[in-house]
Amino acid sequence: MSADQKEIVLKCATIAPEGFLWAEVIKKFSSEIQEKTSGAVRMEWYFSSIAGDEPEIAKKIKEGNLDCAWLTGNGLSYIIPPVRILELPFFLKNIKEVDFIRKKVEKLFQILASDYGMKFFGFSDIGFVYIFSKEPVRGLSDLRGKVMWVWDGDYLGEFIGKVVQEEFQVKPFRLPIQNVKANLDHIHVVWETPYVLIMLGWDTSFRYILSHPLKFSFAAPVVSQKSFSKIPTNYQKIFEDVLRKYIDVLTDINRESEVKIFEIILFYRKMGIKMIDFTPTEVKEAENIFREKVWVALKDKVYPSWLLAELLTMIHMFRTGEVR
Repeated sequence: MSADQKEIVLKCATIAPEGFLWAEVIKKFSSEIQEKTSGAVRMEWYFSSIAGDEPEIAKKIKEGNLDCAWLTGNGLSYIIPPVRILELPFFLKNIKEVDFIRKKVEKLFQILASDYGMKFFGFSDIGFVYIFSKEPVRGLSDLRGKVMWVWDGDYLGEFIGKVVQEEFQVKPFRLPIQNVKANLDHIHVVWETPYVLIMLGWDTSFRYILSHPLKFSFAAPVVSQKSFSKIPTNYQKIFEDVLRKYIDVLTDINRESEVKIFEIILFYRKMGIKMIDFTPTEVKEAENIFREKVWVALKDKVYPSWLLAELLTMIHMFRTGEVR
């Protein structure tokens, strides 16, 4: 950094706890950006929900009180709503589909993000989300009367909670994610990735896992266009390249962690934790309910109809082998 060049400080936030693997990756790429810009760009991070839960972080970015964040789909839905389409229940069913769709839509979402005044750089995996329960859920009817955690402020999660309440008489319990551990005695069912479940210390409360994933979950870094424009033009590409590199790093780490976590879960089976399979009929029934009550219901509210139609066409062509 030259003597007459002013240091650019970007204030950023995430709910990732200090010391959490994701937080360590964020610190690494922030240090690399500072190094490669010769100290001209520095990222100052607030970890562990210090800046609030994700809806609050998103609001602060929109209001200009924060410059950037690393958010899950929950927070992203407040600032770039259409990206949430990828987290619809039963929408993406395996990693090959995730990788295929990611390549197809990242440039599209970058364009859509600009319409909301945001810079979008790409997705990192959180992983597939599974249903964990204290009692065996061997069919949809076993959900009746259960108390299910719903992330407070998560529009999609709350909508899913409303659907399962209407269809299966499940009782949604809305809580910020940081308050769940203190209330586990009152919750019968949660949905989360195995890695996050264990890292947050919820795993000791739930003895059963539904083997079919409910949905895919992702996270992404975002920077407001106004804040990004403050970065000297000769450093903007460096910033983007470093960020995209670490998006891939975090995806690889999350995938490796998920494999290891499932190995732990298989080991836990010896201590009473069991994986439960729905019948193909039950899975198809659940998929049909969510397709009608969630996918269709959220058209032109969270994402445009044309986007849903386009992605469904892509997925169909991939599943039938027409494209690769």
